[in-house]
Amino acid sequence: MQTAYTLDDYLALSPFDRLRTYLDEPAANMIPTVEGGEPLVDLREVDTDRRLVFAPQMTDFRMRAGAATRLLQAADALHLLGYQLFILETLRPKAVQQQLFEDISRQCEADYPDLDAAERYRLITQFIADPYRSIPPHLTGGAVDLALMQNQERVDMGSGVNALEERSHLLSEQIPPLAQAQRRLLLLAMLQAGFAPMPSEWWHYSYGDGYWAAYAQQPQAIYGQV
Repeated sequence: MQTAYTLDDYLALSPFDRLRTYLDEPAANMIPTVEGGEPLVDLREVDTDRRLVFAPQMTDFRMRAGAATRLLQAADALHLLGYQLFILETLRPKAVQQQLFEDISRQCEADYPDLDAAERYRLITQFIADPYRSIPPHLTGGAVDLALMQNQERVDMGSGVNALEERSHLLSEQIPPLAQAQRRLLLLAMLQAGFAPMPSEWWHYSYGDGYWAAYAQQPQAIYGQV
């Protein structure tokens, strides 16, 4: 995976190259947000065809209405191939984001003691947005962490969710070919529905936030912090 340190460098990339290029968080923060006031909806209420499976440990599965509609479109397409979407997390309270940021910061410091502060910060923000300096995608109601299911079982996606390693990168070649194919299947369904991927996290997609605006080459984000 590559990193683009300026928005201009990122926007100059082809759509395929953007799949393997992480936009550095300070550059992503340059994208303006014009909040449209779109409401939140509960995925469990709008999923009338039962295409989604929800992580039992979570209780809040709200998303912006437009993002929820697009997620159900992706779920419908995957259903035709015998898959379901397993929803891990959607809207996240700021306090939870802050705690996760602190936890992952400590983990990175322990795992990568030889990195200097700037390098470590860049690594941290590849896996968790800084809630003190940015609008994290999960705070906008436009982001979702998800995986595939088939025959009521989780599909092997090649790495665990939130694993701070190269195998978590969307197009990692350090995972078995079948897992690579499963990731690409999820990627295609989500791209067709209008979501933007996160190159550092195969499980994370968003619509309407700053990363989506950059990937889709939109002039502004349409979802601010809820």
